[in-house]
Amino acid sequence: MNRAHKRMLILLAVVALLPLGSLAQEATEGVNQGNYNIRQTFEFGGRVTSFSGNQAVYRTFDNLTDGPRLFEHTLAMRSLNHQGWLFDNFFLSSFGYGGDPNAVTRLRAYKNKWYNFSATFRLDRNQWDYNLLANPLNPATSDPAFPITYSLHKFETVRRMSDFNLTLLPQSVIRIRLGYSRNIMEGPSFSSMHEGTDILVFQPWKTTLNSYTFGFDFRGIPKTNISYDQFFQYYKGDTTWEDTIGASPLGLPRFFAQLSDASPA
Repeated sequence: MNRAHKRMLILLAVVALLPLGSLAQEATEGVNQGNYNIRQTFEFGGRVTSFSGNQAVYRTFDNLTDGPRLFEHTLAMRSLNHQGWLFDNFFLSSFGYGGDPNAVTRLRAYKNKWYNFSATFRLDRNQWDYNLLANPLNPATSDPAFPITYSLHKFETVRRMSDFNLTLLPQSVIRIRLGYSRNIMEGPSFSSMHEGTDILVFQPWKTTLNSYTFGFDFRGIPKTNISYDQFFQYYKGDTTWEDTIGASPLGLPRFFAQLSDASPA
């Protein structure tokens, strides 16, 4: 790169940073709009990955892929006189969207004397293709043999976790608390069994857990807080198993292709 090119790059960098300074100042101080002071920040970018070696091992331990990303977003709204219509304080933050194995969104809203609400959404992608087992399904001399180059316990699952909590009349003598949580994990996977001989089973994984919470607090007695909480949990397991070798040798590549190509959202 010659000197002229270097000067051009420095000039472009300075020009690009000029509006960023004013945007950062506005994000710090906020903008008054109606009855609210609003602050918002975005951080977009991208990731380029380069590695050598076994791709399955890389996805097992890192699983960071190429592409654009939302690294961080925050939105904060604060009522100037605590007389907001729907809320006095509102906060929203997110990160990890665009392909990262972990993504999170958090939300909080508060209305003086009326309610206090919070919500969280988390997404985790779990890729496991690290073969730690001696593979008895690849015999050296027996015929016929079914060569398996994948981990016997390969996973391509995604977990979505949602939590919602609401407190009504938070400053009154009797306040009511409501909550709901949903935890769902699904995706294709493999497992193995040893019952005299070794069996590789295709295992479409899906489990769901719904949790409900109800409670109240009574604070009518000085220096005393009487609370009651009731919890309800409902679990549903839809995980199934299928012998992919015993059923049909031709079916084995199909199941491996389905597992390899799966990319749960």
